[in-house]
Amino acid sequence: MHILFTRSLAIFFYYQILQILVHHEPSLQDFFANSTTYYNNPDCCGDIRKTLDADGLLSAFNYGSWDGYCLAHLFTFVNFDSGLLGLANIASSFQSQTGGVCSKGFTDSSVGKRIIYNTGISSFTSGGIPIIRGEQILVVAHEVGHNWGSHHDPGNDPECSESYLMNEFAQDGSESSHSMFSICSRTSIGQVLRSKATCFRDPDPCGNFLIDDVTEQCDEGPISGPCCTPDCQLRDGAMCSDTNSACCTECEIASEDVVCNEAGDFSTNCSIDIHCNGRTSECPNIDTTNMAPHGSSCLIGRCRSIGNNLTECVDFCTFNGTTNCTCPSQDDECKLCCQREGGACEVSEDNINLPTGFRCSTGFCIGGECRELQDTISRVFSFITNLDVDDFVLFMEENIVGFTLIFTLILWIPAALVLHCCYDRKVWEKFKMENTDFISAHNAPEEEPLIADRGELGSGNTSPVDDSSPPPYYFNHPHVLETLHEEDEDELEEMN
Repeated sequence: MHILFTRSLAIFFYYQILQILVHHEPSLQDFFANSTTYYNNPDCCGDIRKTLDADGLLSAFNYGSWDGYCLAHLFTFVNFDSGLLGLANIASSFQSQTGGVCSKGFTDSSVGKRIIYNTGISSFTSGGIPIIRGEQILVVAHEVGHNWGSHHDPGNDPECSESYLMNEFAQDGSESSHSMFSICSRTSIGQVLRSKATCFRDPDPCGNFLIDDVTEQCDEGPISGPCCTPDCQLRDGAMCSDTNSACCTECEIASEDVVCNEAGDFSTNCSIDIHCNGRTSECPNIDTTNMAPHGSSCLIGRCRSIGNNLTECVDFCTFNGTTNCTCPSQDDECKLCCQREGGACEVSEDNINLPTGFRCSTGFCIGGECRELQDTISRVFSFITNLDVDDFVLFMEENIVGFTLIFTLILWIPAALVLHCCYDRKVWEKFKMENTDFISAHNAPEEEPLIADRGELGSGNTSPVDDSSPPPYYFNHPHVLETLHEEDEDELEEMN
């Protein structure tokens, strides 16, 4: 990613991943004094089986130990409320305002725990359906854009109103502008980086996870590891690094029964299982002795023979001597279609389905079929028309508050109306009998009321309202910080 500071100078910034933390199961610790829970706690932020409160999840994630990083990002595969795909803290160019890139942590006195706002979150599912890889990348880039200091592109600015990366709605990557920052975004980001890019430093070959030259014996990243020192040398007693060598286990050379290159559907290499030789930390090279046979499965299709007992991984259509094409029938739009030269575009010989989450005409592909995205009304109608006893009981259990409220209103409103009508009629009859003179006067022609000037509520004056006066200032949630310009601060002081 690059930010253009001036017309003649471009300064490049990029992120290097320092650590990846994978949660294999929920964490059952870190309850705080004000009931704020750890972000990976199952009691945090809603029912994980349905939807999560994105704002609450980001707030909990802010309490993580992220002081040593310029940014921390949480990836999840759970639906967020309100159809959100991501949320992030926005950086400000003012040093006094925390949030976004290079933020510094501080102690939250309400819970006695450190908090930091250099965070963002992204979900890779929408309505329970996975979003495709291209959209995943754009979602993360969009949230990182907020961390860099960019707000959503204003729709009333002709230079920024196209579908750029920071549009408030998720982009699908079908246009080149979808992956680009607008001039509005670059201006905002440039202001932030001029002010706050203190946590960025020149790249160091030692710390990039790669053994770059003979001076490095290992490289386990910027924070080192169990086998390697921060200056990229093996620790005492270590023979190798698990990070850098496939045939290294706990800093020692792996035995011959360890598979270092696994064959199968998720490998781009057309090879059989390759084992370590027990003598070196490197995995033996792929050669004619360990190649997978013609027709074996690989990551993108099938292994195809290229001669000399060698095979390569190619897509399904190429393997069959055809080319990919768009299926002509809407019934087959979630199938892989191939076409021979001069022939028709047809479903592949293996009847292969497109990946789940692939976009189709009315929604997403699931199991080779295009599933329409239903709105709330159609889902409720479907629930009612297909209702059985078990579904109804489950619906009541999951929506007990709403069901109780609706059931109460159904009984209470008609009863209240009946009582109200009967009571009012009796009161009115009694009132007419006791106040005949008042009713006659009340039915006389009314005088025209005086029209007063509108006034500000609570100000005590009756002067006309000045429609040209500025609107009140509204601030977002405390951790989603908006940029407040100096002239705005002066105006606020005058108003106060």
